[in-house]
Amino acid sequence: MAKTAKLTFRVNARSPKYGYGFHSINNGWRLDIPWHSLTVFDGGKDGKKTIRSSRSGLRWIVENNRKRRVRVSHNVAA
Repeated sequence: MAKTAKLTFRVNARSPKYGYGFHSINNGWRLDIPWHSLTVFDGGKDGKKTIRSSRSGLRWIVENNRKRRVRVSHNVAA
C-alpha cells in the first residue's frame, strides 16, 4: 500500500489539538511526542488512499516549524 509520511518539528512541546500519544485521524494515524509528531497517511477511516503508484508520488514530508522550512521527497515516474 502506498503511504506518505510527515515528520514535524514543532515550536511548542505538545500539539494544542492532539496533546501526546497515538491518534487515529481521518486519513491515517499520528504519533505525538514532545517537540515532534509523525503522521502517516494511508487511507485511514475514510478509505481514501494517497494518490500514488509504486513508481511515482509523494513519499516523505519534513516540516520544521521552528525554522519555517518544509522539505518534500517524491518520485516521478519516467
